[in-house]
Amino acid sequence: MTRRVTHNFKPEVLADILRTELVAVVNYAAGAISGAQIPPQTGIGPPQNVGIKTIFSAASPPASAPGQPPGVRTGMLRDSIGIVLAKKRRGLVVASVGTDTKYARALDQAKTAKRRRPFMMAGIRSGEPAIEARIARVPSRLGKALKRRVKGLPR
Repeated sequence: MTRRVTHNFKPEVLADILRTELVAVVNYAAGAISGAQIPPQTGIGPPQNVGIKTIFSAASPPASAPGQPPGVRTGMLRDSIGIVLAKKRRGLVVASVGTDTKYARALDQAKTAKRRRPFMMAGIRSGEPAIEARIARVPSRLGKALKRRVKGLPR
């Protein structure tokens, strides 16, 4: 016996669902990189602070040791770390994380090791586990979104 299956599935629906999820993942990653409280991965325990803003921990003076993140005297550099969220539109999905302070690059990428106080890559690395966990949830989130948007699929 042959069974006929009908549905209202359109490729545009899938494209919209994928783009929505992609924007959500990119914005989540930008938040985790800049500095955010991430819920515990296991669902148990306190939120975890990750990202660039969490790298600044030592009070200054005295200055931090070469190779360590800069200390915090006024908090201007730490507080200037910001994000521009991605928007759901055609083309590239881009979110930006950065600072507009003039001395950030001089601290992070100084030519001499004695002056270097890197903070960007350490902050990015601290957010990577949370971002990877969020990416791992994409397939189940896509499945749920498809079931909500496409009529005729089993629920």
